[in-house]
Amino acid sequence: MPKKTISLTLNEEQADSLQSSFGGGAKVLTDGQFETIFRLAVESWIDLFAGTKRYRSLTEQYLEWLDSLYTEVLTEEEPSERRLFSQCHFPYGQAQYLARILREQQMGTWRRKALQTLKQLLSDRLKEAKEWINDSRGDERMVFQMSKGCRVELYTIMDSLLEANTKGISPVRPEGTIGSFVALSLVASNVETVLNEVEKLLKGF
Repeated sequence: MPKKTISLTLNEEQADSLQSSFGGGAKVLTDGQFETIFRLAVESWIDLFAGTKRYRSLTEQYLEWLDSLYTEVLTEEEPSERRLFSQCHFPYGQAQYLARILREQQMGTWRRKALQTLKQLLSDRLKEAKEWINDSRGDERMVFQMSKGCRVELYTIMDSLLEANTKGISPVRPEGTIGSFVALSLVASNVETVLNEVEKLLKGF
C-alpha cells in the first residue's frame, strides 16, 4: 500500500491532557512534540494488532512506551517518579520502580546528563564558594538541590576522592528530600575540587 498522509485534530480536552502529562510549568509542548506523541501512539497500536510485539506484562509495556517518550519527547529530562506520579498518574510505588529501571536502562545517557546538570549546579555557585573561602568560611556547608541521578554521581566522585586521600575532602551530608529531588551539602572548599572531577568524567562521554 502506498504511503498515507493524514492530519489529526486534537480537541481542547485532549490537548490539555497531553500538556499536563508531558509539559508542565512554563514548558509548553511544541507542534513537533505533539506529532511525535501521535506517531508513537500509532506505532504502538500497529505493533500490538499486527502481532509484531507481545509484552509479557503491563510493566514491560509501560517501560517501553515511557522509554520512547523520554527518548523522543522528554529528551532533556531524567526519568523521575515525580512526573510519573503527579503528571502521568502512576501509583507512587510503581512510579519509583519505573523511574529507577528507566534510568538504569539508559545509564550512559542519563549519567552524562546527570554530570552535565551537576557541573552546572557547581559552576553557578563556584564564585560564591571562593568568596566563602576568602572570608575564612571554607569549612561551612553549601546546600545544593539536585536529582537523584546527580546525587549518585556526586557520591561516586566523593568516594573516589576520599579513597585517594585527597586533602581537605569532607563527606557529603544529606539535608532533605523535596519530591523526587534531594538536598545535599558540600563544604565550600570542596566545590571547585568536585567540579574539576565532574569535568574530567564528562570528557569520557
